[in-house]
Amino acid sequence: MTSDQAIDDDDRVFILAALKETHDTIRSYDTKAQIVGIGFIFTLAVLKGFGEKLGGPIDASTLGIALSWILAVGPIVLFASVLYPSRRKLTTAYVKEEGIEHAFYFATKRDRSVEDYLADIAACDWRRELAFELMKASELREIKRRRFITALIASGLSFLVIAAYQLTRTAQFF
Repeated sequence: MTSDQAIDDDDRVFILAALKETHDTIRSYDTKAQIVGIGFIFTLAVLKGFGEKLGGPIDASTLGIALSWILAVGPIVLFASVLYPSRRKLTTAYVKEEGIEHAFYFATKRDRSVEDYLADIAACDWRRELAFELMKASELREIKRRRFITALIASGLSFLVIAAYQLTRTAQFF
């Protein structure tokens, strides 16, 4: 084995390890979003119970109902967006990349026979192919991270608004 071949082998091992780590992180954001989303829903039920115990009139205006929907459903939708980002957007972003045979992950809608796929595997540069997939997966990880943080911020703001509303209902002004 030549030293260039050993370097290529080391590169592939490193890129595969990085790709695995990236995919693991992507899956962890899915798990976090599911857990925190469910926790948010359960917490809303607890806050609803507190609100019902306060008694008194509840504003049923259009603005009040719209705000309730935004505060309750908005963060849930944001947590769901972590789970389902568009891979299509990532694929089209890198479609102009030269020398990529799309042998690691590929769209099944593309007309490609088994023989065509085997020819693509034989022709591909695996370092480039794996680096391409790592870049795509890293972008997906970043999208999920940003969406998860946005959902956390939105749920925190929802809790603050709900708490402020409940406090104002119970406040005794001099």
